[in-house]
Amino acid sequence: MHILGWLLKHQHLIHPVVTNMRGPEEPLFFNGARVRTIIPISLVRRNVTVAFSVLSYAGSLATTIVANAKRVPDLPCLIHALQEEFAAMS
Repeated sequence: MHILGWLLKHQHLIHPVVTNMRGPEEPLFFNGARVRTIIPISLVRRNVTVAFSVLSYAGSLATTIVANAKRVPDLPCLIHALQEEFAAMS
């Protein structure tokens, strides 16, 4: 078993996981059509209750939040706070 898998299984307190991926700066094309958006998706499992994924692509930034709704009852507050922070940055 790899180290991350072992930690996820045995760690009782894990705060949000964040992954930040740098995508291409130039647009991609698929069968001649421009790819307009790439949306990153993460999974939450075991002790991880919230995962943030961030991906830059061709001058844009996409962020997704995946959460265990049963273990994160204040998810709407978290999403609202993140939206406010992004608004303040732009």
